[in-house]
Amino acid sequence: MQYIDRELRNHRFPNCAQIAECFDVSRRSIQRDIDFMRDRLGAPIDFDRRRNGYRYTQDWMFDTSAIAIRQQTNTQTGMTVRHRFDVPRDSLHTQTSNTLPHNAPVPLFDIPSLDRLDAGDFDKGTLKLLEQAIVQRRKVRITYLTSSHLSTSERTIRPYRLHFDHSSETWYLIAYCEHRQDIKAFAVRRIHTPALTPEPFMLPSLFSILGYIDRVFHRHHTSFPVDISIRFTPYQSRWIRLRQWHSSQQIEEHEDGSLTLRITIGTLNAVKRWVMHFGAQAEVLQPEKLRAMIRDEVAVMGQVYETDAKERRTDA
Repeated sequence: MQYIDRELRNHRFPNCAQIAECFDVSRRSIQRDIDFMRDRLGAPIDFDRRRNGYRYTQDWMFDTSAIAIRQQTNTQTGMTVRHRFDVPRDSLHTQTSNTLPHNAPVPLFDIPSLDRLDAGDFDKGTLKLLEQAIVQRRKVRITYLTSSHLSTSERTIRPYRLHFDHSSETWYLIAYCEHRQDIKAFAVRRIHTPALTPEPFMLPSLFSILGYIDRVFHRHHTSFPVDISIRFTPYQSRWIRLRQWHSSQQIEEHEDGSLTLRITIGTLNAVKRWVMHFGAQAEVLQPEKLRAMIRDEVAVMGQVYETDAKERRTDA
């Protein structure tokens, strides 16, 4: 709630999707916090449709003493977490604190909830083991299935944090891969036969989990973000505006019902593939490099389809 208050006070017009992406929780969790602030604390919160986010309609002071009331609800949530993970009561605060973003001063009541544990196709035992490794700062040996599902590789990783990507409804593990010697986002559903090792590891002192997540798009990461603008037709905009595609996204609404989506990210190949599955319903406005990448791909596709299907069957 303090984070929500800060964003509202700074006139950043946060919405449930943006905050949920930041803290790895569902939109329902954020909506409950906003409803609590408005209905129980009397916060003058209103939704601005033009800016697609919430705002304070007048000056208001957040009463930190109200945290105790909210923590009563968190206590019940903690009981649910202990039941589902078989976590001892005395270690609950330690375990949840250790899963927070590194170097992030997030108070107890802002700890990400675990209400998306049932989302996605993965082994719950794997998730539990990875959670244990994160808490205990221990390396894990895994067999990882490639994205093409054609091969596997044995790896030793240093797990930093579990992250639920709302745009793909998928759990990822952010971890240092000793084989690649780089930080990667591993799809949990493709992790097999994980084994906890006795080898400890230390988190890099200058590494920011949230900073890393901000530069990830569909599991692809870059250190050199680029401003990207994509215009969607009125038809496709009906679904685009309903989801949080990236933590940096901003939406500009147009009078004809279309919208322009703006994100800051550098994984142009991943964005290219994502944009192209919308077909003519989406147009990249900038950068020019991304427009050229899509234009070239469309030209190659055109050459493929210039060949008569009947001629192809004859050749076969």
